[in-house]
This record gives sequence, C-alpha cells and structure tokens, in this order.
Amino acid sequence: MMDRRRRPLDARSMEGQINKIRGVYAAQVVVGSDNVDEIHVIASPTRKPKQIVRDIESMLLVNFGVRVDYRRISLVQMQEEQLFRAEGRPRLVTVRSIEGPNRRAEVEMEKDGHLFVGSANGGSDDVSTIRLVCMATIEAMKQVLGESVKYRIDEVEQITVNETETIVVAVTLQFETTQEKLFGICQVRNEPADAAARATLNAVNRRLLILKQELAAASN
Repeated sequence: MMDRRRRPLDARSMEGQINKIRGVYAAQVVVGSDNVDEIHVIASPTRKPKQIVRDIESMLLVNFGVRVDYRRISLVQMQEEQLFRAEGRPRLVTVRSIEGPNRRAEVEMEKDGHLFVGSANGGSDDVSTIRLVCMATIEAMKQVLGESVKYRIDEVEQITVNETETIVVAVTLQFETTQEKLFGICQVRNEPADAAARATLNAVNRRLLILKQELAAASN
C-alpha cells in the first residue's frame, strides 16, 4: 500500500482544519519527527467531548493520512463568553472618519489597559467610508496581535436584513502557507462607520485566541 504521508507533518494546516470542526474554538498541534505528539483543543460545551474527538480523529485520517490515538487529544470545554473574558477581548473606543480630499478613518481600541489606534487613508471616492473604517480597524488589530499576521478586507456591504440596516464584512487572514476566511456582521444602530468597525471586530474576535496561538507557535 502506498504511504499517503510522505511529506513532513504541517501542524499549522492541521490546526486550521481542526478549527473548522463544529464546536471548536481553538486548537494547537504538537508534532514530532514523524508523529502527532499532542493536540490541545478548546471547544464549546454544546457538543459531547467524544463527538469532537472522533471528528478530529476522522478529519486527520482523511485529510492528512494521520492516525492519532484519542489519548493524545486534550480537550477543554468553555462557554464562548468565558473564553473571551479570559483572553481580554479588545474593546472599541472611538471611530472617526474625515471626508474631503484627504479622506481618512481612525479607529481606537483598548485591550488590557493599552490603547491601539489604527488609521487608513483613501483619497479616491472609489473607497467607501465604511471600507476605510474596516481597514483602520484591521490596522489597530495588527498592533494588538502582531505584524506577522496579514489581513485583507475582501468585501464590505451595507445591506438590509429583516428591515434592519446591517454591515457585513469578509476578512481573509493570511499566514505563511495557509489562509482563513472570517465573516462579521453588525446592526447599524448609530452610524454605519461604527457598525463597520464592530462588524470587523465581530469577524476577528472569534479567532483571537487562535491567532495568539499561531503567533506564539511562530515565535518558538
């Protein structure tokens, strides 16, 4: 039988696929020379632990040709609210937009007592104000998480959902060999610019813990 696993094990690719499993918030894979030594997972309590572990085992076997004993999978279940409280979720402080020939957006965020200000310029009218705000939000998040994470704003749309004005944002996170699509949505309560910043945070915050793990793994 042909060996399906000839290339080196890619922990980051495995983590990306595990993160797509229903109920998984974050995953970290530790590989040895030719084996998966440990898998650490934080997941929602809405699914049974055995179901999540079996999904991980099956996915790794089908996608990577890797058999992992369930005893190597460490699973912790937490409510999403508890997870983000523990992580110190970034808080939106101020959104500013300036129209005219030197159009500009600034977004200020606070995390753990530190302020982070992101800005984006757009002299062309082709770039909408809400897109500039999303770009500025991403720039602030780069300061929070580190420059080694690359973001791209794919789409920003103001749409009506059930007679409610809403901002929808699609973001791509680009790592060295993999990328991940994230989506955020926020109802327009005051200004579209404020909703655009919150929709961007809605997309990125749900992967904040994973991003921090990626950065920590890359620095080791």
